[in-house]
Amino acid sequence: NSRENKGGCVMLTSIILVICFLFMILISGNGALSTAYYFFEPTSILLLLVMVIPMIFINHYHKDFLRTFKIMKGSGEYSLHELKMSLDSVDFIRKIILYATTMIAAFYLIILIRTCDDLSTVGPNINLVLMLIFYMSVFELLLLPLHAKLKKKIYKFEEESNGYRGWYCLYGYSH
Repeated sequence: NSRENKGGCVMLTSIILVICFLFMILISGNGALSTAYYFFEPTSILLLLVMVIPMIFINHYHKDFLRTFKIMKGSGEYSLHELKMSLDSVDFIRKIILYATTMIAAFYLIILIRTCDDLSTVGPNINLVLMLIFYMSVFELLLLPLHAKLKKKIYKFEEESNGYRGWYCLYGYSH
């Protein structure tokens, strides 16, 4: 269990270091923090959230997704079914974010193509597409470790419940 806590601390530390590194790039680039607002584009993130959050609730994955964080904290014992449902919820959210991002980006690109004769619209529309990809990447980087930890917990649960001793048992080897 302390090994899992160390993994969580390492992940949190790496996220903080990446944020600090990006912050230093922003400051050193122009010598001012005024470029930081380039990374916050409320329209894109709002559209993404408006498409993703209702889908989570409509498909009843909200409770399973919230359970994922309890599992990550290591609080309580969970059945194999609960672990798999949490994994399914993380997979579902990852896919919804990918498809919503693709759909919104395609919409912005269609607008860009339709209005490309007006050069003043090219930059903002390209910025919206790039920000969507950036936000999708951030969400994916946050969800991927949850996915990996749930997979590990499921494998561990199956090993313990089935008496599985490793891959070498499949081929007739013994300890």
